[in-house]
Amino acid sequence: MPASTHDKQQPYDLSNFTVMLVEDSTYMQTLIAEMLKVFGVGGAGCNAVTWLFNKGINGATIYAMNTDALHLSVTKADEKILI
Repeated sequence: MPASTHDKQQPYDLSNFTVMLVEDSTYMQTLIAEMLKVFGVGGAGCNAVTWLFNKGINGATIYAMNTDALHLSVTKADEKILI
């Protein structure tokens, strides 16, 4: 039985990546904050993001998505999406 190509771990090509040393931690926190997005979907997801929002989580944009407009209206998030 021939070995499949999935059986062997291929080495990763890292030649296109640039390593950047950042000494300013504020800059790094800002950079990471722009990348982090938290989505809460549905009733339980909206409850979770409301809890995060009330805790004052910094460094992420919080989104709430729900089909229930009434529940979405009481949800606390940076952005709300009615689906």
